[in-house]
Amino acid sequence: MSGKAEKKRYFSWFSPKNPESPLNIYGENEKVYIDVQSVSFLGENRDIALIRYIKKVETSAGQKPTITHWAATAKFQYSSAPTKERDREITPLGFQVVEYRNDPDTVVGIQKPTITYKEAKKTKPAVKAGIFPQARTTTDE
Repeated sequence: MSGKAEKKRYFSWFSPKNPESPLNIYGENEKVYIDVQSVSFLGENRDIALIRYIKKVETSAGQKPTITHWAATAKFQYSSAPTKERDREITPLGFQVVEYRNDPDTVVGIQKPTITYKEAKKTKPAVKAGIFPQARTTTDE
């Protein structure tokens, strides 16, 4: 699921020889959970994905988990369909990430809204509202 350059970069990063590898940072006593918050498609060809996610790291010592916010940017393509059956089960359309970047997101926490809204008036569907009845409503007043 990665182009050659990204695959090489990923394996170098994940290698136990790399002190920054998740294998060395987290070891056997910590668990990392990822919760994807949103995916936005960007670029003229919509071939760039901006993925915002929350990373939660739990330790076995029972400490409070560490929660951080991240934004990953991935440029991707679809190559020819995979020929090996095991690859077709993973990525049947030949999806490949060709460039990847991961940065801390600027979101620190949920902020209070700066705008407050009045409660909306109760509405009921209009009778004989045409083709799109959900788009036309009348008030009870």
